[in-house]
Amino acid sequence: MNFNFMYFIVKRLALLCVLFVGVSCANGDIYEDFENKPDKEDAGVELRLGIPATRATLDDDLNLRWQRGDRIYFMAYTGSTQLCNKEASFWANLMDDSSYGHPQAYFKAKFDATAEATVLESLKSITDGKCYAVSPVKGVTINGTTATMTIPSVQTGEYSSACDFMTARSGAVEGLKLSTGNNDDYVNDVDLVFEHHTHAFRVIIPGNNLGKEIAKAYIKFPFAVVGDVTVDFTTGAVSATNTKDLVTVEFVEPKSAGDEFWVFINGVEDKGAVDLRFQATDGTFTERRLAKFTQQNWSAGKISKISMSVPQAVTYTTIHSTVPDYSRLGEEVTNLHLSLAAGYFTDYATTQNAPKDANGIFQYMLFSDIVDDSFRSANHTLTFESTHAIVPLKDPVVFGTSLTPGAVNSYELTAPYVFEEDFSTIQSYSRDDRTGAQGTAVTAYDLTAYGLTSGWSGARTGGEVGQSIRVGSRVDRVWGYTHTYGRLDSPSIANLKQDVSANVVVTFNYSGGIDGDSGYSPRAVCGYTTTAGLINGKSGSFSSDADDWENILGTQLVPSISTDGSYTSVPQSTSYIISGCQRTYRLSWMIRGAGEGGFISNGNQWMFIDNVRVSIAQ
Repeated sequence: MNFNFMYFIVKRLALLCVLFVGVSCANGDIYEDFENKPDKEDAGVELRLGIPATRATLDDDLNLRWQRGDRIYFMAYTGSTQLCNKEASFWANLMDDSSYGHPQAYFKAKFDATAEATVLESLKSITDGKCYAVSPVKGVTINGTTATMTIPSVQTGEYSSACDFMTARSGAVEGLKLSTGNNDDYVNDVDLVFEHHTHAFRVIIPGNNLGKEIAKAYIKFPFAVVGDVTVDFTTGAVSATNTKDLVTVEFVEPKSAGDEFWVFINGVEDKGAVDLRFQATDGTFTERRLAKFTQQNWSAGKISKISMSVPQAVTYTTIHSTVPDYSRLGEEVTNLHLSLAAGYFTDYATTQNAPKDANGIFQYMLFSDIVDDSFRSANHTLTFESTHAIVPLKDPVVFGTSLTPGAVNSYELTAPYVFEEDFSTIQSYSRDDRTGAQGTAVTAYDLTAYGLTSGWSGARTGGEVGQSIRVGSRVDRVWGYTHTYGRLDSPSIANLKQDVSANVVVTFNYSGGIDGDSGYSPRAVCGYTTTAGLINGKSGSFSSDADDWENILGTQLVPSISTDGSYTSVPQSTSYIISGCQRTYRLSWMIRGAGEGGFISNGNQWMFIDNVRVSIAQ
C-alpha cells in the first residue's frame, strides 16, 4: 500500500509540521506566506525554483505535497564541480491551472551578491549542469556528495515528515536565472523529483486485553532498520551504519484501545515478520505478537498498516546462577555475562551482564514466550568476570529441557581457568622433533595448522592426535658438542583484563623421553615471554653443562624429567608463578640435552607437555 504524507498530516494531526523524536520543523515565521508568488520585497539576490509539487509521484491518485515549513538543501554542479550548496525554503504551491501547465512547488535560496558574485555568475552561465536536493534540512549532515540522517531507535509514535529522508537528482540544467530586489519574473523550472529512503508503518490498536494504559511499544525486526542512513545524492546509492534491529516507541501520551501510532524505519528490501510487544505504564510487559505485513518487504517510499490488539501480560522465566567453586579461576566471580544465540532478555538485549547480589546470585530475566525449541537448543555463551580476568566458558551453554518457562531456574557453576589447554584438538604431526645426525633445524612454526588455537608456536615439536605435544632437542658430539634447542610458546594470556597485572600460577603435566646415546637426558625450563609471533629455537657449539635459555623470562628448571614418558603417558606435574603477569604475556618452554655421551655420539631428547592451566595466584 502506498502512502500520502500530506493526507495524514492534515487529517490526523491538523498541523503543517509536528514534533518528532526531538526533531521539529523550522518555525513558520521565517517563511513568506504567498498564494502563488512572492511579494515585492528587497530580498537581495534569490534563486527561485519551481519543482514538481509532489515530493514523489507514487501513483495516479496519491501525491505528497510540499508545504509551508519545508526546507531543502539545493546543490548545483557543473560537471564534478559544485557551484553552490544552499538551503532553500518553501514559498508556495501552484496547481494545474498555473502558467507552467503542471503542479509546482516554489522554493527560494538567498545569496549575498557581493560575497558570492562568482557563484552567481557561474549559476547564470551554467551549461549542461546538474542540480541535486536533499530533504529535510534539520537532522541531515552533508559531506561531499553524501547526505546522512539518523533514523532514531527511540521514537514517539507521532507522524512527522521530519523522518521522511529524501534526495533528488535533476536532468541537464542550462543557465539558472536570478531574481534581484523587486524583480519577481524569474522562476527556474527544475525537474527535481524526490526519492524516499525511509519506510513508515501505522499500527492501529482495536482492543486492549491488558486492561492498563500502554506507555511503550517494542518492535524487533529480523534485520537492521534504524541507524545512520547515508545517501550519495548524485547516484542514489544508500548505505547504513550504527544500525539496530529494535525500535522502542515511547508514547507522548499513553495509548489504549482505539489509538494508533507510527514507526519510521530505513527502507529495507527484505522480508520477515517482526515481534511486537507492549509495556504498560506500571512496567508490565505483554506477550509478544508476530506482526505480518501484506507487502513483500519494507521498501523505501511505502507504508505498512497493521491492526493489533494489546495482548495479555507475559510471564517471566528467571535464571539464578551461583559460582560456589572458583578455585580454577583463583578469585571470586563478580559478574556473569550471558550472550543469547536465540531470543533476548527483558531489556531486549542479547547480551547482559549480571552482577552478583548480596546472596551470591547472578540473576537473568527472560520473557517466557521466547523459551521455545530454538532457544533451548541454541549454543549460548557464558563469560565469567573477576577482579583481574574476563574468561569465556570454553563450551557453549545449551539449556535443553533443564530450563522451565515461568519458573525460577537455579544452576551451580564452576568457574574456568584463566587459561587452559589440554591438547584435545591436536593432530598428529612431526616438525623437526626427531631428526637424524646433524639435524639442527630450529625454525618455529604456527601450530594452528595442527589443531591448536591461534597463538601457539613451536620449534622442533610434534603431536599425537587428541593427546599431548612434545618438544624435542638434540646433541651431536664429533670432536665437540652441537646442542639444538626446541621451544614451545602459548598464545597470550588474553583473558586477563586490559591494563592490569596479576600474579598467576601456571601448572602443567610433563614427562620425557630419549632416543640415541643414553648418556644424554632432557633438561628444560618453563617461564614466559613478552615477544609476539614465531620464536625460533637455537643451535650452537658449547659445553654440555652450559645453559642458554634465550628469550625466556622468569625461567625455572622443570624438575626431574623422566625418560620413559610418551604422548599418552604424561604423569609428572609442576607449577610456577609469574609475578605481575599481563595479558600480552605468553607461556614458554625450552628444552636441551644434558649429560655426557660417548666420544662420538648423538641423541634426541623430548619433553611431553599436557594440561596447561593458569589461575590467579592467591
